[in-house]
Amino acid sequence: MEDVTQSSEMLQGSQEYDQLDLTRWMENLPSRLHHLPLNCLAIPGSHDSFTFFLDRSGSIAPDEPQWMRRAAEYLGTCVKRIIYNWSSVQTLNVNEQLSSGIRYFDIRLATKSDSCDQLGTQSESGMERKDVKLFCVHGLYGLRIDECLESVASYLEDHRREIVILDFNHFYEVNCEDHNCLIKKIRERFGSKLCPVHHDLREVSLRFMWHHGYQLIVFYHHCLAHHFHFLWPGCHMTSPWPDTDNIRQLLDTLEKNYEHGRPEEKFYVFQGILTPTTKFILKHLNSTIRATIAQTVVGPFLNWIRGKAIGRRGLNICIIDCVDLAGFTKAVVGMNYHHRDPTAE
Repeated sequence: MEDVTQSSEMLQGSQEYDQLDLTRWMENLPSRLHHLPLNCLAIPGSHDSFTFFLDRSGSIAPDEPQWMRRAAEYLGTCVKRIIYNWSSVQTLNVNEQLSSGIRYFDIRLATKSDSCDQLGTQSESGMERKDVKLFCVHGLYGLRIDECLESVASYLEDHRREIVILDFNHFYEVNCEDHNCLIKKIRERFGSKLCPVHHDLREVSLRFMWHHGYQLIVFYHHCLAHHFHFLWPGCHMTSPWPDTDNIRQLLDTLEKNYEHGRPEEKFYVFQGILTPTTKFILKHLNSTIRATIAQTVVGPFLNWIRGKAIGRRGLNICIIDCVDLAGFTKAVVGMNYHHRDPTAE
């Protein structure tokens, strides 16, 4: 009788998958998945999430090596064009990514010392200081993080049962004052939507999040995270960087990590990403990251994903460059319908 019931549920899940509404895919997941920890679900995410806009007319961002910044001083727009072509890895904006089903965002921030947005204010010591704005970066400066956070907040307000994970994992030339300013903005804008840190992830399921009205998990890779109950320190996530431009090596690394298993008390990111070497970029100087490695890797990565399962030892967050390629989001979300790990339930 149990087998018949399970078969019926799986058939229903398959039909629901065929009619999948990616704007509300978490809300529409089969009820049998509502109690699973979030780190047991397959969740699509984007790499360098906020690079859909990069300012080619502005200065080089501090995540670039010093020699590259010096080269830009002499060669100007030529260098910036190359950096743009190999740094802009997303084309969809925040709302478009969310609407397409993306629920994990990889975020890198830096201050911008020449920003016209700086405002003179008085610090606690009475000395005048400037409120430096934080910008999304990847080679070049992108949007202010405030704009991206506002897009996330608006989406969550319209989609009350969707859960988003923000991963602030790289900071460049950001001091404690800047961190505190950002943390204050996060707290004020999202308030009760912020899920407090839980050391036992078995409690953090869709059902748990919905019951408490939580919609946002914020990972913050800085020591200040330990001072705020709503900031999840980086130790609660594992995200191995394959660091290769070879597809075979990437897939071998992913397979090795998958077979080895992962800590049950952490979120886990599977990076379907190739990293171009300087030699590769020079060989394809007039091309882009989308036209080369992003197009090349998405098919093999999705094929690798389709052979896996969800659960405590299975898939969790899966990310790529150019998330609009090859039905990536639907393929990842679909793993929640077509695969079942009895040990996770």
